Amino acid sequence: MTNWTKLKSRLVKQQALDKFFLGSSDRHEKGSLPDFTIPDDAYFPLLIDTHLREASAHLDRALSYRREMRELEILAVRSAADYALQREQAAAHLRLDLLRLSTAQIGTDRTSQEKAARAFQAGSSEVAGFKELAVGAGARLEQDLADTNAEARLLNEIYARDKDYQDLFAARHSEHGNAHNYAERAAILASLLQQDIAFARRKCQALNDGFAVIFRRGPQHGFDKNYKLDELVMWLRNLFEDIAIEDQRESEFDLVLPLVQKIGAQSGLLTADAWKNAINNLATKKKLELEFKLKDEHLLGRKFARIKRVGLSYGTRVFVEPSGIDRVATYESYCRYRGELIPPPQAPLLNKYKRPPISLGAISVYGAPIDYSEGQEVANLSPVGAWRVTIDQNPTTKNIDERDMKGGADGSTPWIDLKLHLRLCAQGKD
Repeated sequence: MTNWTKLKSRLVKQQALDKFFLGSSDRHEKGSLPDFTIPDDAYFPLLIDTHLREASAHLDRALSYRREMRELEILAVRSAADYALQREQAAAHLRLDLLRLSTAQIGTDRTSQEKAARAFQAGSSEVAGFKELAVGAGARLEQDLADTNAEARLLNEIYARDKDYQDLFAARHSEHGNAHNYAERAAILASLLQQDIAFARRKCQALNDGFAVIFRRGPQHGFDKNYKLDELVMWLRNLFEDIAIEDQRESEFDLVLPLVQKIGAQSGLLTADAWKNAINNLATKKKLELEFKLKDEHLLGRKFARIKRVGLSYGTRVFVEPSGIDRVATYESYCRYRGELIPPPQAPLLNKYKRPPISLGAISVYGAPIDYSEGQEVANLSPVGAWRVTIDQNPTTKNIDERDMKGGADGSTPWIDLKLHLRLCAQGKD
């Protein structure tokens, strides 16, 4: 036990220090949420940027809380020690002042003079003079004793009033809401500290899982769910550097993948029959429903590809006027369709997380501005695997005419293809 701990224990026994300050402040770093439950699927691991930012903020606050708690402990112990020392010294000073009054010595001298006066009472005339001297000295000592007793009473009264003042002044350390109630302030900070550590620990766990899914390896330093504050800080600092190393190996690029159209030797993602069946089913389903699969070879051979944004556009036949303007593109630019994309299943580690579909509310013709989704719903998803697309057959148009994808904007230009627009982040080729 250190001297500091011994001092705190002694002050607590003297009821000068709140027992909250017993022990080390590290005991508050276990991280607990007595009034809040974090669901198992709360933090989607692929939201790396969000978790890095929020975990850093949690740990920054936790470090600040801990620093303030330690400062409050120093203030509390110093105040309690000063108060205890003042009480002990005040009592000692009172005893010392009372001793300086020599009350007992004066009383003894007075008694001696009284005895001498009685002894001289029956003596000769010479002795009578000594009697008068003894009587006079006794009277003076009687007065000195009375004055000394009065002074002692005043000293005791001063000590009592000073003690009352010090007790009232010390009471501010236990008064609810008082700025000098260091224990109350420290207890509030301890709750905030534990909350931030608990949130940071869960988000660091999500970061650990997300890093492993994206880069196909774990961080250089494995994560332990029992890490305390300093260990969490060091782990997150190392993870930042791990991610920085991987970032240097990556690049971003845009890619357009047609579902029907062939590009050189590479066939489309759908067969012509699959497209035709989906169009024919519009009459009953009122929606275009498609499924297609992306493979690594569709992504320019890049590895560890992840989505930054995704969008859709559709294709029609081209009717170029003598002026060079595509008449169909002009018509179709006034149409916007609504649909949803369901991305491929992700790594098994992510199966427990419920993710929303990718909603696109302004799907337009190829060549017009693309309606991209680039929020948390697509961040870092792997594009490899089976996709599903659902698009309502009727668009929003510039006028009030009802149109559908079987006839197009002018009634004679049906959809003939669908294009998947991707912005990807990926590393080099194998």
